[in-house]
Amino acid sequence: MHRGTWPVELFVQTEASLQHFRAKEHAERRPSTLRLVGHSCVLVDVDGSGAFFQESYAKQLALGPDPLSDSELRSSRYRITDLLDDLIGSEDPAERLMIATTVWHAAADLLLTGNSRWTGSGKWLHRELTTFDRTAGTTYAQTLANAVESVASGAVEPMVNTVTEVLDLFGGRLFDGYQVGDPTAV
Repeated sequence: MHRGTWPVELFVQTEASLQHFRAKEHAERRPSTLRLVGHSCVLVDVDGSGAFFQESYAKQLALGPDPLSDSELRSSRYRITDLLDDLIGSEDPAERLMIATTVWHAAADLLLTGNSRWTGSGKWLHRELTTFDRTAGTTYAQTLANAVESVASGAVEPMVNTVTEVLDLFGGRLFDGYQVGDPTAV
């Protein structure tokens, strides 16, 4: 703790661990380490590696993630459609709220990754969605948050309408005819 109130974390990495996290996070489209290193303040850099990694990570961060594959997009659409059907069919207010938070997360992920943007978890998902809204001229971060509040108040329609709008950007709901290939096939 710094001055008794401010938590301070120390991340010690090797080149191998940095490469591991860089590859893992790039595949997941969640750039925690890219942000951490790319936006860092290098305190000591005896051999220039700190500046090299900072610049390299900042460049990768700026390039954004790989676009969703057709399979990933279809899987996301199916999952969100299934969640919406669960939300609509639920009679339990607590269950509806839990489903709504999952739908919020899945819809935000689809909006971001479907537009070749980084995603995140927790506060970073909201931050990425807010940044997306600023550049795209949309209001999904607030609209989705309001929709979760509506579900908490007993109304599922705002969530259903907003998430359906998101799905429509990427081909709409997907349920009938959706198939997953054989996961054991090589």
